[in-house]
Amino acid sequence: MFCEKCGKPLNDGAKFCPFCGAAVNTIVDPKQADENVEPKMAKENKKEQPKKEKKKRKKHPILTLLLLAVIGVAVYWFMTYTGDWELETHANGTCAVTYVGNKEHVIVPGKIRKGFKTYTVTSLNEDAFSDNENLKWVEISDSVTEIWPKAFYGCGNLRKVDLPNGLTKIDDHVFQCCSSLTVVDMPHSLTEIGDGAFEQCSSLEGIYIPDSVTAIGSEAFRGCSKLGGINIPEGVTVIEHSTFEECESLNGMKLGLPSTLVTIESDAFKGCESLMKVKLPAGVTEVEIGAFDIGNLQKLECPKTANVSKHVFGERLDHAEIVWY
Repeated sequence: MFCEKCGKPLNDGAKFCPFCGAAVNTIVDPKQADENVEPKMAKENKKEQPKKEKKKRKKHPILTLLLLAVIGVAVYWFMTYTGDWELETHANGTCAVTYVGNKEHVIVPGKIRKGFKTYTVTSLNEDAFSDNENLKWVEISDSVTEIWPKAFYGCGNLRKVDLPNGLTKIDDHVFQCCSSLTVVDMPHSLTEIGDGAFEQCSSLEGIYIPDSVTAIGSEAFRGCSKLGGINIPEGVTVIEHSTFEECESLNGMKLGLPSTLVTIESDAFKGCESLMKVKLPAGVTEVEIGAFDIGNLQKLECPKTANVSKHVFGERLDHAEIVWY
């Protein structure tokens, strides 16, 4: 005997169901009881179903977070990616750049986009290309007005450089130890060549210095062993310490000294063993110690008004003849 309402088993003769309290009016066989229980179980399953759906919904925030993370990475990449360049940006919309690529031919662009903003490239940072062994040719856009020290230091395979119009100074040691450099196109805006700018550029055979240049730093061409000739522009008043030291191929016939020259500092032409005869301009008033410390020098022509160090030939003293005029 089973309860018609809940389907639980009842004792014979029971008038009320001890489980649900329902009055016992009808005796139901087990088969009928099963039929009554099944609808109830279906109802209970329906009640439990929303709980399962809630569990599934809990996974949605995780997927959302993952999607947001992917979008965040993509946005960050877009906002920071600048190709082969690292940027030092400024509030005025300009930037200084450093090259981090490995190409043989590089064009420094006039503008670089970073995120939603475009910057004008005005400077090459210190060490911007230094020790890059892949680099062979560089073209620099005219927007660049500053090249900081050692920008191309130690680029052993660099052969050609096109400098920008508007550049006023080649800073200190910019091309030092660029042992393969043979061609440098200097703009007419250039006014100064810094200390050691082309030091140890041992493949440089000749270079045109624009008439706009009025200052050439110490050791600027030191160790340019193949430099056969150079014309120093009018307006230069000083040949500084060791400017042309160890330029072994420098020929007196191809050495042009300006009429504005006043001072030749110590060791300026030391070790220039191809110089045999040198005539100084009439305006020279000071020639310092070791300025012409050259083993092969035979004659130095100086104006009578010049103060020439007795050690002008280094420790050789009277090694060469001084002719006064």
